[in-house]
Amino acid sequence: MSDTHIANSGYSNSFVLAGLDKKCKYITPSGAVRYLSDNTPNKHYWYHLSYDEAAKYASKTDTTVSFWLDNARYNELHIFVVDVDHIEENGKKLPIDTESPAFKALERAADIVTRSKSGGYHLYFGVYKERATPLFDSIGLLTAKDKKSLVCKTGNISTDGSIKVDFFCDVGHLIRETQWDCSKPLTDKTECLYRILAEYFVIKRTYNSGAFTGELDDAEGWDGTQIEGRDAAYLREHMTFEQQLCFDDLMDIDADCEGQKWRETGFDIYCAFQ
Repeated sequence: MSDTHIANSGYSNSFVLAGLDKKCKYITPSGAVRYLSDNTPNKHYWYHLSYDEAAKYASKTDTTVSFWLDNARYNELHIFVVDVDHIEENGKKLPIDTESPAFKALERAADIVTRSKSGGYHLYFGVYKERATPLFDSIGLLTAKDKKSLVCKTGNISTDGSIKVDFFCDVGHLIRETQWDCSKPLTDKTECLYRILAEYFVIKRTYNSGAFTGELDDAEGWDGTQIEGRDAAYLREHMTFEQQLCFDDLMDIDADCEGQKWRETGFDIYCAFQ
Protein backbone atom coordinates (compact mmCIF):
# COMPACT_ATOMS: atom_id res chain seq x y z
CA MET A 1 0.00 0.00 0.00
CA SER A 2 1.34 3.39 -0.92
CA ASP A 3 2.34 5.74 1.88
CA THR A 4 0.45 8.62 0.29
CA HIS A 5 -3.09 8.41 -1.06
CA ILE A 6 -4.00 12.01 -1.91
CA ALA A 7 -2.43 13.18 -5.15
CA ASN A 8 0.48 15.49 -4.34
CA SER A 9 -0.56 15.72 -0.67
CA GLY A 10 2.77 14.59 0.77
CA TYR A 11 1.26 13.42 4.06
CA SER A 12 2.22 9.94 5.22
CA ASN A 13 -0.18 7.45 6.80
CA SER A 14 -0.34 9.61 9.91
CA PHE A 15 -4.07 9.84 10.45
CA VAL A 16 -6.31 8.33 13.10
CA LEU A 17 -9.98 8.57 14.03
CA ALA A 18 -10.73 10.69 17.09
CA GLY A 19 -13.95 11.01 19.06
CA LEU A 20 -15.41 14.08 20.74
CA ASP A 21 -13.81 12.81 23.96
CA LYS A 22 -10.33 13.26 22.40
CA LYS A 23 -9.70 9.50 22.35
CA CYS A 24 -8.52 7.39 19.42
CA LYS A 25 -11.18 5.13 17.92
CA TYR A 26 -11.49 2.26 15.48
CA ILE A 27 -14.39 0.69 13.61
CA THR A 28 -15.40 -2.92 14.17
CA PRO A 29 -16.45 -5.14 11.23
CA SER A 30 -20.06 -4.53 12.30
CA GLY A 31 -19.56 -0.77 12.06
CA ALA A 32 -19.44 -0.02 15.79
CA VAL A 33 -17.05 2.67 17.09
CA ARG A 34 -14.73 1.45 19.84
CA TYR A 35 -11.75 2.80 21.79
CA LEU A 36 -8.41 2.09 20.13
CA SER A 37 -5.87 0.41 22.44
CA ASP A 38 -2.87 -1.90 22.44
CA ASN A 39 -5.31 -4.83 22.49
CA THR A 40 -7.13 -3.74 19.34
CA PRO A 41 -6.78 -6.22 16.46
CA ASN A 42 -4.64 -4.76 13.68
CA LYS A 43 -3.93 -1.73 15.87
CA HIS A 44 -1.06 -0.47 13.67
CA TYR A 45 -3.44 -0.04 10.75
CA TRP A 46 -5.84 2.05 12.82
CA TYR A 47 -3.07 4.25 14.22
CA HIS A 48 -1.62 4.87 10.74
CA LEU A 49 -4.48 5.45 8.33
CA SER A 50 -4.10 7.31 5.08
CA TYR A 51 -6.16 10.46 4.79
CA ASP A 52 -8.51 8.77 2.32
CA GLU A 53 -9.10 5.84 4.67
CA ALA A 54 -9.65 8.06 7.71
CA ALA A 55 -12.01 10.36 5.81
CA LYS A 56 -14.05 7.38 4.60
CA TYR A 57 -14.51 6.01 8.12
CA ALA A 58 -15.14 9.46 9.65
CA SER A 59 -17.88 10.23 7.12
CA LYS A 60 -19.87 7.25 8.44
CA THR A 61 -19.27 7.78 12.16
CA ASP A 62 -19.15 10.46 14.83
CA THR A 63 -15.36 10.76 14.54
CA THR A 64 -12.95 13.22 12.96
CA VAL A 65 -9.80 12.82 10.86
CA SER A 66 -6.97 13.59 13.24
CA PHE A 67 -3.22 13.07 13.60
CA TRP A 68 -1.30 10.30 15.34
CA LEU A 69 2.19 11.80 15.50
CA ASP A 70 4.24 8.59 15.69
CA ASN A 71 6.52 8.97 12.63
CA ALA A 72 4.05 11.44 11.14
CA ARG A 73 5.62 13.10 8.09
CA TYR A 74 5.04 15.47 5.24
CA ASN A 75 7.30 14.04 2.52
CA GLU A 76 10.72 13.88 4.25
CA LEU A 77 9.79 16.35 7.00
CA HIS A 78 8.57 15.19 10.38
CA ILE A 79 5.48 16.99 11.64
CA PHE A 80 6.11 19.15 14.71
CA VAL A 81 3.05 20.44 16.58
CA VAL A 82 2.89 23.27 19.09
CA ASP A 83 -0.35 22.92 21.07
CA VAL A 84 -1.25 26.27 22.69
CA ASP A 85 -3.70 25.98 25.57
CA HIS A 86 -5.22 28.23 28.22
CA ILE A 87 -3.29 29.16 31.35
CA GLU A 88 -5.43 28.48 34.42
CA GLU A 89 -5.58 30.85 37.37
CA ASN A 90 -7.65 30.13 40.48
CA GLY A 91 -9.43 27.36 38.61
CA LYS A 92 -10.41 29.58 35.69
CA LYS A 93 -9.07 29.47 32.14
CA LEU A 94 -7.52 32.75 31.05
CA PRO A 95 -7.85 33.97 27.45
CA ILE A 96 -4.88 33.00 25.28
CA ASP A 97 -2.67 36.03 24.73
CA THR A 98 -2.50 35.96 20.94
CA GLU A 99 -0.73 39.34 20.93
CA SER A 100 2.22 38.14 23.02
CA PRO A 101 5.64 38.07 21.32
CA ALA A 102 5.94 34.29 21.80
CA PHE A 103 2.57 33.53 20.19
CA LYS A 104 3.14 35.98 17.35
CA ALA A 105 6.55 34.46 16.56
CA LEU A 106 5.12 30.93 16.49
CA GLU A 107 2.08 31.97 14.46
CA ARG A 108 4.17 33.76 11.83
CA ALA A 109 6.48 30.78 11.42
CA ALA A 110 3.80 28.07 11.35
CA ASP A 111 2.71 26.69 7.98
CA ILE A 112 -0.72 25.68 9.31
CA VAL A 113 -2.71 26.98 12.28
CA THR A 114 -5.94 25.32 13.47
CA ARG A 115 -8.19 25.74 16.50
CA SER A 116 -8.60 23.01 19.10
CA LYS A 117 -11.89 21.92 20.65
CA SER A 118 -10.97 23.67 23.91
CA GLY A 119 -10.39 26.99 22.13
CA GLY A 120 -6.63 26.64 21.90
CA TYR A 121 -4.40 26.54 18.84
CA HIS A 122 -2.50 23.84 16.96
CA LEU A 123 0.50 25.19 15.05
CA TYR A 124 2.13 22.88 12.52
CA PHE A 125 5.76 22.94 11.36
CA GLY A 126 7.96 20.67 9.27
CA VAL A 127 11.40 19.67 10.59
CA TYR A 128 14.19 17.48 9.31
CA LYS A 129 14.65 15.04 12.17
CA GLU A 130 18.39 14.49 11.69
CA ARG A 131 19.14 18.23 11.71
CA ALA A 132 16.64 18.96 14.46
CA THR A 133 17.92 16.36 16.93
CA PRO A 134 21.12 18.15 18.08
CA LEU A 135 19.39 21.54 18.03
CA PHE A 136 16.49 20.34 20.15
CA ASP A 137 18.87 18.48 22.44
CA SER A 138 20.76 21.72 23.14
CA ILE A 139 17.61 23.31 24.63
CA GLY A 140 16.41 20.24 26.54
CA LEU A 141 13.55 19.43 24.19
CA LEU A 142 14.23 15.74 23.51
CA THR A 143 12.68 12.81 25.31
CA ALA A 144 14.82 10.27 27.19
CA LYS A 145 17.60 8.48 25.30
CA ASP A 146 15.84 5.13 25.70
CA LYS A 147 12.67 6.46 24.01
CA LYS A 148 12.28 6.26 20.24
CA SER A 149 10.03 9.33 20.24
CA LEU A 150 11.65 12.70 19.56
CA VAL A 151 9.73 15.43 21.42
CA CYS A 152 6.99 15.26 24.06
CA LYS A 153 7.07 18.29 26.35
CA THR A 154 3.91 19.51 28.06
CA GLY A 155 3.01 22.49 30.22
CA ASN A 156 5.73 24.83 28.97
CA ILE A 157 5.21 28.47 29.94
CA SER A 158 6.85 31.20 27.86
CA THR A 159 9.52 33.23 29.67
CA ASP A 160 7.21 36.23 29.92
CA GLY A 161 4.41 34.07 31.33
CA SER A 162 2.04 34.89 28.48
CA ILE A 163 1.25 31.47 26.94
CA LYS A 164 1.29 27.77 27.83
CA VAL A 165 2.26 25.25 25.16
CA ASP A 166 2.89 21.55 24.58
CA PHE A 167 5.48 20.37 22.05
CA PHE A 168 5.10 17.10 20.10
CA CYS A 169 7.10 15.48 17.29
CA ASP A 170 7.46 11.83 16.25
CA VAL A 171 5.67 10.53 19.35
CA GLY A 172 2.60 8.39 19.94
CA HIS A 173 0.26 11.29 20.65
CA LEU A 174 -3.16 12.28 19.32
CA ILE A 175 -3.80 15.74 17.90
CA ARG A 176 -7.55 15.95 17.39
CA GLU A 177 -8.71 18.05 14.47
CA THR A 178 -12.25 18.84 13.40
CA GLN A 179 -11.20 18.91 9.73
CA TRP A 180 -7.98 18.77 7.74
CA ASP A 181 -7.00 20.13 4.34
CA CYS A 182 -4.38 17.87 2.75
CA SER A 183 -3.67 20.44 0.05
CA LYS A 184 -1.84 22.63 2.58
CA PRO A 185 1.89 21.78 2.63
CA LEU A 186 4.50 21.92 5.36
CA THR A 187 7.93 23.46 4.77
CA ASP A 188 11.27 23.12 6.50
CA LYS A 189 11.22 25.22 9.69
CA THR A 190 13.93 23.29 11.57
CA GLU A 191 16.26 26.18 12.40
CA CYS A 192 13.49 28.79 12.57
CA LEU A 193 11.52 26.79 15.14
CA TYR A 194 14.64 26.10 17.18
CA ARG A 195 15.43 29.82 17.37
CA ILE A 196 11.91 30.71 18.48
CA LEU A 197 11.82 28.06 21.20
CA ALA A 198 15.30 28.99 22.42
CA GLU A 199 14.32 32.66 22.62
CA TYR A 200 10.90 32.46 24.23
CA PHE A 201 11.03 29.30 26.39
CA VAL A 202 13.24 27.80 29.09
CA ILE A 203 12.52 24.08 28.80
CA LYS A 204 13.10 21.75 31.74
CA ARG A 205 15.36 18.94 30.58
CA THR A 206 13.99 15.44 31.08
CA TYR A 207 16.15 13.03 33.07
CA ASN A 208 18.41 11.13 30.65
CA SER A 209 17.16 13.20 27.73
CA GLY A 210 18.92 13.03 24.39
CA ALA A 211 18.91 11.32 21.02
CA PHE A 212 17.67 7.73 20.98
CA THR A 213 20.58 5.35 21.58
CA GLY A 214 18.81 1.99 21.50
CA GLU A 215 18.19 -0.37 18.62
CA LEU A 216 15.03 -0.16 16.55
CA ASP A 217 12.88 -3.25 16.73
CA ASP A 218 11.98 -4.99 13.50
CA ALA A 219 8.29 -5.05 14.41
CA GLU A 220 6.52 -2.22 12.64
CA GLY A 221 4.99 0.26 15.05
CA TRP A 222 6.61 -1.31 18.13
CA ASP A 223 7.52 1.14 20.90
CA GLY A 224 8.37 -0.42 24.25
CA THR A 225 8.95 -3.56 26.27
CA GLN A 226 6.58 -6.51 25.96
CA ILE A 227 4.87 -6.71 29.38
CA GLU A 228 2.00 -9.11 28.82
CA GLY A 229 2.52 -12.22 30.92
CA ARG A 230 5.73 -10.92 32.50
CA ASP A 231 6.34 -10.97 36.24
CA ALA A 232 7.37 -8.00 38.39
CA ALA A 233 11.05 -8.98 38.44
CA TYR A 234 11.23 -8.94 34.63
CA LEU A 235 9.55 -5.56 34.43
CA ARG A 236 11.93 -4.02 36.98
CA GLU A 237 14.93 -5.16 34.89
CA HIS A 238 13.70 -2.93 32.03
CA MET A 239 13.13 0.19 34.13
CA THR A 240 15.28 3.10 35.18
CA PHE A 241 15.85 3.68 38.90
CA GLU A 242 13.14 6.37 38.98
CA GLN A 243 10.70 4.07 37.20
CA GLN A 244 11.42 1.29 39.69
CA LEU A 245 10.54 3.63 42.57
CA CYS A 246 7.20 4.45 40.92
CA PHE A 247 6.57 0.76 40.29
CA ASP A 248 7.24 -0.07 43.94
CA ASP A 249 4.83 2.67 45.03
CA LEU A 250 2.12 1.18 42.83
CA MET A 251 2.73 -2.28 44.29
CA ASP A 252 2.34 -0.95 47.84
CA ILE A 253 -0.32 1.72 47.48
CA ASP A 254 -3.67 1.13 49.15
CA ALA A 255 -6.51 1.25 46.62
CA ASP A 256 -8.67 2.99 49.24
CA CYS A 257 -6.15 5.72 50.03
CA GLU A 258 -7.08 9.37 49.66
CA GLY A 259 -7.06 11.06 46.26
CA GLN A 260 -4.03 13.24 47.02
CA LYS A 261 -1.82 10.14 47.26
CA TRP A 262 -3.02 8.94 43.86
CA ARG A 263 -2.36 12.37 42.34
CA GLU A 264 1.17 12.47 43.76
CA THR A 265 1.86 8.96 42.44
CA GLY A 266 0.40 9.92 39.05
CA PHE A 267 2.73 12.92 38.76
CA ASP A 268 5.70 10.71 39.69
CA ILE A 269 4.73 8.21 36.99
CA TYR A 270 4.38 10.98 34.38
CA CYS A 271 7.83 12.39 35.17
CA ALA A 272 9.53 8.98 35.24
CA PHE A 273 7.92 7.37 32.20
CA GLN A 274 7.42 10.26 29.71
